[in-house]
Amino acid sequence: MRPDHVAPAVTFDEHQVEATVDRWAAEVDRGLREGGLRFNGTTVTEITPHSGTGIDPVEATAVLVSELRAGERTPLHLGYGPVAARTTAAQVSKVAREARAILAHGLRITSGGNTFTATAAQIASSLTTKVEGSQLSLAVDGARLDTTLRLQLDTIGAAPVDASFQVTSDNRVAVVPSRDGLQPDIAVAAKAILANQTSVDLPLARRHPAHDTAWAEKLGITHQVSSFTTYYVPGQSRVTNIHRAVDIMNNTVVEPGKVFSLNDTVGARTPGRGFVKAPVYYDGEAQDYGGGVSQVATTTYNAVFWGGYAIVAHQPHTIYYSRYPLGRDATVNYPILDLKWRDNTHNGVLVRASYTSSSITVTFYGDNDGKSVREASTRCTSSIPTQRCIDIVKTTPFTTLPLRCPVKDPKLDPTNECARLAPDERFDNLEGHTGYDVTYFRVIDQPGHKEIRERHSWHYDMLPDVILVGAKPKGTPTTVKGHGPTTTRPAGTPTTTIP
Repeated sequence: MRPDHVAPAVTFDEHQVEATVDRWAAEVDRGLREGGLRFNGTTVTEITPHSGTGIDPVEATAVLVSELRAGERTPLHLGYGPVAARTTAAQVSKVAREARAILAHGLRITSGGNTFTATAAQIASSLTTKVEGSQLSLAVDGARLDTTLRLQLDTIGAAPVDASFQVTSDNRVAVVPSRDGLQPDIAVAAKAILANQTSVDLPLARRHPAHDTAWAEKLGITHQVSSFTTYYVPGQSRVTNIHRAVDIMNNTVVEPGKVFSLNDTVGARTPGRGFVKAPVYYDGEAQDYGGGVSQVATTTYNAVFWGGYAIVAHQPHTIYYSRYPLGRDATVNYPILDLKWRDNTHNGVLVRASYTSSSITVTFYGDNDGKSVREASTRCTSSIPTQRCIDIVKTTPFTTLPLRCPVKDPKLDPTNECARLAPDERFDNLEGHTGYDVTYFRVIDQPGHKEIRERHSWHYDMLPDVILVGAKPKGTPTTVKGHGPTTTRPAGTPTTTIP
């Protein structure tokens, strides 16, 4: 044994070094522009290089590499001043000629007994330029080429299949293994494009799925953690939106530490995506695409609540709807108002969402590290979702508001019922809602951890019951008196949960 001093063997990623220097340059360079190409369809536009002021990339790379090899870390000092572009106008012209020659024709692709042609427009969408050292060259973005040719490629060979999850009859979760695919080798097509070939034979290459069996098993999704169900009246327009959102959200997987956003998951509520107009409440009753998705948000929020997961963004409704648990509801409005929660466990979460003709259920599968959840108030505590423990601090019964037609505020008559009412005929147009001030606690217990006690409170506005009264003939007083016979507007009977 002898005290030899052995220098450490230092390695680093040269591409990452170059990317780091490029990020520095992007922050401080002024007026400097490297040459390149811009593609608009199959039209090639040349970008002329321009000198400017900034850091010398060669010097900056040398300084960074020296620092990476050193045993100590000290501030880097880089020169800053006039910098010439690394590329030249002649290089840009040369690369532009190459690109125009490539885009003068398509590429006939044969693979697995199938033949199709990649059009010039498809090829152009994948073309780009790169600067290495002081050289400008044409390149193909493999990911873009794969995307633009995906419809044709999917018909050849077999696509890879991600791992999935199966819920067994005893409500446990089993991993369904992933499968590799065999698909045309896109890298060979990229080389053929740069070589300006008109045809190419693509071998079938093994393609690994993005989410394989190892990924699924590592998530540790083993059993049901929480579940919640809410109810609705069948046949209403809002039910179409509820079902559409559930279909989109079902089987979402949230990895440990990641945040689930209902708006990002369900996406824009547009007719092109299968959503219809249904009642919403925007400072008054109205109709909009996606009305009813808040019921999906409420059901999901309750699964989050009882699973002990972290609530990131959540807002109850402005007024109370009896189909939801008082104080434990959630409203959403794409894209500005969202429901977000974080998987704050060491395991993933499988979100299963389903529906019947009159109900929606959201169930979380995973492993929440042994957490148990209770709802608590000043009078009781409950670990059963339907047995409420909540303090109703204040109750404001709704009032009756008779209004003589025509009304000044169109929000009070959104369906223009006044136009159909006979003189003095009454119509119950807008349902009244009782106002509440409520508070309750979510109590989370976990072995080996201090009890977590979260306070939740909310104020629901009182909304008067609006009675429209048909207009009087001209020349007669318009004062509304008494409460004569009233026609009730057609509406589904609200379904209720225990408040």
